[in-house]
Amino acid sequence: MSPAPAFSDQDLSGAAFSDVRMTGATFDDVALAGAGFRNVDLSGATLSNVNLSGVTVVDANLDGMILNGILVTDLLACWRAHQAKG
Repeated sequence: MSPAPAFSDQDLSGAAFSDVRMTGATFDDVALAGAGFRNVDLSGATLSNVNLSGVTVVDANLDGMILNGILVTDLLACWRAHQAKG
């Protein structure tokens, strides 16, 4: 198997990736502002020191997702209970 390609100091703005395998890839100091992700498998990924301001997540499986040490499914259950009390 060939060594994995490495990209450094590249401008791939506007690039389109379709049916691409990046399992085990590392992204460090990467700008993805305004990027779109559809049918992407991020299971088991770790995001640290990321800017998620303005991010919208739709139709996602959040099972086991932890946000700042709290299960997101627990946060949503708590929010729903609070909304139901109205």
